[in-house]
Amino acid sequence: LERSPSTPPIERARELIRESLTSTRSLTFELGLPPVGEHGLGGLLETVCRTTDAGHEVDVFFEEHGDAAELADGVVIALSQVVRELLLNVVKHANATAAAVCLTYDENKIRITVTDDGRGLTGQLNVNGFGLADSRSRLQDLGGRFEFGSKDGIGTRVVLEVPVG
Repeated sequence: LERSPSTPPIERARELIRESLTSTRSLTFELGLPPVGEHGLGGLLETVCRTTDAGHEVDVFFEEHGDAAELADGVVIALSQVVRELLLNVVKHANATAAAVCLTYDENKIRITVTDDGRGLTGQLNVNGFGLADSRSRLQDLGGRFEFGSKDGIGTRVVLEVPVG
């Protein structure tokens, strides 16, 4: 248990409690996901949205467009984990009241757009932080791309695209 000489012990304890709660929520969430084969990507993303909405003070909406593509379980799991990470970032950092996840299938790709009405990305985006770096790496492994858009005070829009097939 390391602490900076300038960090009061009570603040460090609060930080550890917050980290523990986040980890516990994360594990609880992962244990509660339905089997991939039963619901596909749309069903899993809808569960991610519903779980995030129920556990936090952010309303999370889900919509799906197009005919569902046949995807390997690994692709479905990776995409749902990336969306989950993005929604947790909205909850933790955006000061948002609402977020939306839109899943769109077309014949060549899957596009997932995650938007929120929060404060936007203030300052430099740290894509080297573990969560976002891991998300970017997962998408690259799938041959996909990760695109951010934001304006201070207006919210954030993240687009994930992965080729089908």
